[in-house]
Amino acid sequence: MARPEKTVIAFTHGQKHPSTRFRILQYEKFFERQGWKIKTHNFWPRPIPVPANSSAITRFYARAAKFLRTLRVMAALRNHRHAHAILVNREAPSALFPFLKQGKKLIVDFDDAVYLGSEGKNFAKLCQGASRIVAGNATLAAPVRDWNMAATIIPTVVDPNLYHAKKDYALARPARIGWIGSSYSIQDSLFPILPLLADLQRTLSFELVVISHPRPIIQQDGLAWRFLEWSPQTEANLADLIDIGIMPLEDTDYQRGKCGAKLLQYMAASIPAVASPFGVNTDIIRHGETGLLAQNAEEWRTALTCLMEDINLRTKLGKAGQVLVCSDYSVERWGPVWTNLLDGLITSREP
Repeated sequence: MARPEKTVIAFTHGQKHPSTRFRILQYEKFFERQGWKIKTHNFWPRPIPVPANSSAITRFYARAAKFLRTLRVMAALRNHRHAHAILVNREAPSALFPFLKQGKKLIVDFDDAVYLGSEGKNFAKLCQGASRIVAGNATLAAPVRDWNMAATIIPTVVDPNLYHAKKDYALARPARIGWIGSSYSIQDSLFPILPLLADLQRTLSFELVVISHPRPIIQQDGLAWRFLEWSPQTEANLADLIDIGIMPLEDTDYQRGKCGAKLLQYMAASIPAVASPFGVNTDIIRHGETGLLAQNAEEWRTALTCLMEDINLRTKLGKAGQVLVCSDYSVERWGPVWTNLLDGLITSREP
């Protein structure tokens, strides 16, 4: 006998947004098997930045965009007023605030330190009234527990079945050191390490492969790099496109809250990886076992040199990383946690 269908309306940031894909969409089939139907609605239009010296026209369009987005959220809530739960991803639309007083089952899910941004006060208010908070890691969960103790950690995960695993660990000529990520993070995470990579290319034969959307503007003297347009197919074929994956981060409050998605993607494709030792990266990587950690320029130089010179090390780390992802950071591992949370929410007497 088929399970009765339960519905959750999820407010997200579009089909291609990393948070939407990793935190919501890849669970859809799993949820359906457990009797849940996710109905997604995108936040649109996107917020328009309003610097202090903005023109009157810019301020007008920013207010108009916010008003239109609020109307769209309200319309979606009205159309799905019988949904069992409301799931909001990363954002705090004011249109949801009235529902906090109506006993609606509201879940706030986030995978970045959004509480540090300009909408921090709204985010705190939403968390205070939510039935459950779902944070991508312990760093993110810690501050929101001051607002709401009902915080659950569900890490960002990947579906290993979507990635072709690397079989041949021989280096391409030149070798390919790859970075995959969105335009939201490239300037703060990849750009600071570009001078080091350019310097390394003087002694090591490799090119930097940047997989993103849209094409970034990289102005680094002496750096040999190649751009690949992101697509689901490109993502699935990572193992054929790069030899070593990197996840550099700066030691800031915001970047320590990152959830390691690109690191997990490399590992799912059995690609050896090097990452900065901040935040969740130190949970995912056991140095020398599932990857390498590098904090300063000398450690990055050593890690990349060792990997490029030692095929046995590349093979060992690549295969161990894939095993770790399959066991600890997969949709199948964490899907039951999500559905148990949802089932518990709708049977609870709590608002």
